[in-house]
Amino acid sequence: MRNGLLPPQKRGLIAGLVGPQLRAAGEFRTPPSNPKMFDPGLHLPFTTYRRFVDGKPVVADLAPTLIHHYESEKFRGTDEDLRLAVLDATTVHAARKISKRHILAWRKDWKAVRSRVFGAGIAMQAVHLHEAMRLARAAYERSIEIAALPRVHGLPGSFIAATLQSFFEQVAAKDATRLGFATLEGHVPADIDARLSALFGRRPPFSAAIYVGDSADGAVELWCAKNAVPVRHVGASIKRLRAEDAPVLLERVTHLVACLPPLRRATSQVKLAARKAKVQYIDLCFKAPPTPR
Repeated sequence: MRNGLLPPQKRGLIAGLVGPQLRAAGEFRTPPSNPKMFDPGLHLPFTTYRRFVDGKPVVADLAPTLIHHYESEKFRGTDEDLRLAVLDATTVHAARKISKRHILAWRKDWKAVRSRVFGAGIAMQAVHLHEAMRLARAAYERSIEIAALPRVHGLPGSFIAATLQSFFEQVAAKDATRLGFATLEGHVPADIDARLSALFGRRPPFSAAIYVGDSADGAVELWCAKNAVPVRHVGASIKRLRAEDAPVLLERVTHLVACLPPLRRATSQVKLAARKAKVQYIDLCFKAPPTPR
């Protein structure tokens, strides 16, 4: 390496993987007009977790790039203003600059969750954009070459390669945990976070499908965001959970976590649908204490 630049043969390898422009600092950028290869800084906007105010969802966050999502999650649970400022940054460079300037505000568990955060970003972007999945799969097939890269938008090539490998291994794994959530307001226990962590904390789920109709409770989505579990939203236009919604909610799900009113007909039908689909039904519904006699 001379004057901070890689030798020509290395530069050619990198250009073929992440784009034709090599920056002197060892970082790379693919022009948005030519998105031929995987690049976490490529402008492929996707929605992530919903934002809540007083327990009510107001809007789903929009990440312009994977880097915006990754950098913003450093402030999850510590500084919401900084998290949103990163998402609103006009460029990848600006997003990283905000993050680096406020390193003392990073979440304490960042080192433990950063790989899952990046993987969750890949998953949620791929759910929304077929092109994103295509680029990620192509990069996975060349992960050995990517691992040899020094840094891509501040991330070591080895980190990106390992996360891509983990992601696609879980896509193919038959034993990966894929959660479904059907949780309605007034039926979710106050300690839902602790219960979910006890059930799934040691091995976080690969994905989560969350019912988000008008009567849905948002606590489980906040748990997913904190634990970097990628989500997809089901039933956004539904005012009330109905039995006929069960097939969509149970699609590609191994466990259904339910906090539903026990006496409602739809609850028993959802439970029956889960049994028929061989989906494990986990009832975490808040149980009111018996009335004293």
